[in-house]
Amino acid sequence: MTSREPELRLLFEKGQKMSDSVDSSSTNLSSRLDSAKSSYNRLREKATEKNAKVKDVSKQAAKFYDDLETMSAWLGLRADKVASLPSISLDRKTAARQLEEAQSLQAELKRKGRDCEQLKADAEALKNTSEVDVEVVDRQISAVEEKWEKISNSGLIELLLVRAVKICQKTHSFNRFMPQRLIV
Repeated sequence: MTSREPELRLLFEKGQKMSDSVDSSSTNLSSRLDSAKSSYNRLREKATEKNAKVKDVSKQAAKFYDDLETMSAWLGLRADKVASLPSISLDRKTAARQLEEAQSLQAELKRKGRDCEQLKADAEALKNTSEVDVEVVDRQISAVEEKWEKISNSGLIELLLVRAVKICQKTHSFNRFMPQRLIV
């Protein structure tokens, strides 16, 4: 539309000159010219609004897909880490280290839980504000939710925490050697 704007302006100017040169009894040309100008102005406003909306939706979609890619990569790495959690060692030092790792993973899951919820909210906003393929977005969010559920509800981390604490407590020097922040 912007590529044709100079031509339309020139056409409107010629029409105005022609309307001015014709006697005043011929108002039909003038009214048609005014009608064409107002139609063009409405069309230009709509096009500008649509262009702004497309830019906003594009930014929103780009942010959503960046966040989705980040979350998916993180979930893949954490799923591997959770799946490869070793059994708790009977050695106090090793059990203490495993306890610290499990607590760190648990805290990371809690932090990422907020990111996961924000990603779901962004997906809903994207679906509601634009004409995106809703099924595609729903499938992507479902895949993230499935991975999230597999990691967060696996119970492996909690089991590891409980076992590590029990092993550490069974050693005689649990409170003396364990930092307070690690006690569950």
